[in-house]
Amino acid sequence: MKYAYFPGCVAKGACKELDNSLRLIMKKLGIGLTELDAASCCGAGIIGEVKPKLNLALNARTFAQAEKLGMDILTICSTCQGVFEEAKKELKNPKKLSEINKELNKINSNYSGDVNIKHLLWILVKDYGLDKLAKQVKKPLRQIKPAAMYGCHLLRPSSLMKFDDPENPTSMERLFKTLGAKPILTEGRKRCCGFPIIMTNKEASLRLAGKVLLEAKEKGANCIVTACPLCHMNFDSIQPEIEKLLGKEINLPILHLSQLVGLALDLKIEELGLDKHVVSTEKLIHLINI
Repeated sequence: MKYAYFPGCVAKGACKELDNSLRLIMKKLGIGLTELDAASCCGAGIIGEVKPKLNLALNARTFAQAEKLGMDILTICSTCQGVFEEAKKELKNPKKLSEINKELNKINSNYSGDVNIKHLLWILVKDYGLDKLAKQVKKPLRQIKPAAMYGCHLLRPSSLMKFDDPENPTSMERLFKTLGAKPILTEGRKRCCGFPIIMTNKEASLRLAGKVLLEAKEKGANCIVTACPLCHMNFDSIQPEIEKLLGKEINLPILHLSQLVGLALDLKIEELGLDKHVVSTEKLIHLINI
C-alpha cells in the first residue's frame, strides 16, 4: 500500500505533531508514503471565492503530481479532502478540464482527470481494514473515552462525501472501538468547529467551538479526537480563550486521529507530539498507562 501524501498547510506549520504522528503510524502499519512536496495549498475554500480558476488550476496541478506517481492521494485534513473533491468534480467537465490543462501545459504538467483522494480515516477503515488494524494494537486504549469530530467537509456535501452518513456517521467510532477505546456519541461531532469564521467573527467562532467542547465533556468524554488539523487547532490552541469567554473551565485534551492511533500502537508520547499541546494531555496519558 502506497499513497501520494498531501499534508496540507497546518500540519506542516502550526501543528507539526500531526504530520509527524501520521508518518510514524504509516511506518508502523507498513503503508508507504511519497510526499507531494511540490504541491501547493488546497485553497481551503478561500482562494476559490476570489479566483476560482486559479484555485482549480492549483489543485489540478497537485492531482497531476499524484497521477504521475500512479498513486491515490492521502490527506489528514477534512478541509483539504472537501476542497479536493469539489475540484475533482469540476474537472470531470471535459471543457473545464481542457481549459485548466492549457494552463498546466505552460509548466509542462497535465491532468487526465482521474485521481482518487482519500482521507486517513477512510484508508484505515476501508483500505487497510479494521480487522487488520486490530492485530497491530499494542496498547488497547481501554480508559480512553473519545468524542469524535469529523469536521464539516468529511461528511458534506453528501453527494460527494459518500463514505459515511452525514446525519449519523460511525466510522470514527468504529475505529475508536478497534483501538480499545469507548466512544462518546455527541451531536457536536457533525457540527462546525468554528474555525472558518474566526477571522471575521471571533466571538461566534469561539462559541461554536465551546458548544462542541462542553457537550463532549458533559457526556463523559475525556478527549476529543479530530479528523482535521483546523479543528484540532481551534479546539486546542484557543481553548483557554473559549473558557474565558464562556466563564467555564473545560480542560479537554484534543488529539488528531493519527495521534490516537499512535498511542494504541504504543508509540512514545514525545514522538506523537502530545507534549506540545496547549491543553495538557498528561491526565489522558496517565489513564492509558494504568
